[in-house]
Amino acid sequence: MPKPYPKEFRDDVVNVARNRQPGQHLKQIAADFGISESCLTNWMKAADVEDGVKPGTTAAENADLREPPGAGPRSPARAGFSVLACTSSLSNRKLNDLTDELTSTGLLPDL
Repeated sequence: MPKPYPKEFRDDVVNVARNRQPGQHLKQIAADFGISESCLTNWMKAADVEDGVKPGTTAAENADLREPPGAGPRSPARAGFSVLACTSSLSNRKLNDLTDELTSTGLLPDL
């Protein structure tokens, strides 16, 4: 998958397209910037949603929807499981000791 264009570039292209002269077509603006007309159209739709001009889900709302409940960066369960994920090279005894300690401190739910 190709690397996305920088946000500043997208914002500049959308700004030029929104402020175009009468009779100036999106196809020509897109060609001037080296992108496709459909790409420019998509960026303009997304910008309208972000700016509140049109209804829709913003990028921040989409990010929140993708994150599972309780899996935020401060979630104790997530922190505990992250620690356990890094312990694959520990012996079973050390792993059991670590699991007991995390459970007793509340960082890991009692399974």
